[in-house]
Amino acid sequence: MSRLCAVFAFTLLVLPVMAQEQAPPKECCAGCPGVPGAPGQNGFPGRDGRDGRDGKEGSAGPKGEKGDAGVAVPGPPGKAGPVGPEGLKGQKGEPGPAGTPSSSLISQLQYELQALKTRLSKLETATSFRDFKRVGNKYYMSERVTADFDQGVALCRDFGTTLALPRNSAENQALAKIIALSDSKYAFLGATDRKTDGQFLDLEEKPVTFTSWGTGEPNNYGGSEECIVQSTSTNWIDVKCSAKYLIVCETEYFA
Repeated sequence: MSRLCAVFAFTLLVLPVMAQEQAPPKECCAGCPGVPGAPGQNGFPGRDGRDGRDGKEGSAGPKGEKGDAGVAVPGPPGKAGPVGPEGLKGQKGEPGPAGTPSSSLISQLQYELQALKTRLSKLETATSFRDFKRVGNKYYMSERVTADFDQGVALCRDFGTTLALPRNSAENQALAKIIALSDSKYAFLGATDRKTDGQFLDLEEKPVTFTSWGTGEPNNYGGSEECIVQSTSTNWIDVKCSAKYLIVCETEYFA
């Protein structure tokens, strides 16, 4: 039975092939379908086809919903515009805090304070005398005491002042009024020509630039008149330094 089947199977496989090779091309006869053969190998891929033609533009779709707001990004600054008109004056601001004074201001204040103290001290000195008079930046002071020249210099020095010596006509007239308050008619001036005859120097040994000599003065009468007195008439006269006359002191009002 198995042999029979093998023969039958051979017949089904071989005989149709032989029949096709030997049979005429135009003649065929129907037979029983054979067993399908083994599948062949895949062929090479074909060439890419050409792109198709663009289709027509479609109609507009429906309007979409409103999107979220974008993030603001500052752009580059533009060119400066023209100067605008002057605005209205603003209101006065609040006063600022007090600043710290500079070293120069402090020095100036210290100087002014010291000068004020000096003036007050000189005023106190002047008012302590029996007679005093201010003229310009100077005080004339007197206790109506008479003494010789050297004693008068020492007396004024003890009060922190110096023997009076007018430097201009106004001071000369003011001194004459102080002299008139006493019983004396003459007062010593703070200058002598002890070093050089005829060359009068003040107590700081500086030349006397303002004078009010009387007629014929100085005459150095007797060759020993080295000091000066002033009269109530404002005239100056040279006298002996050892004689006794009114002592009038002076002090500068400013330091």
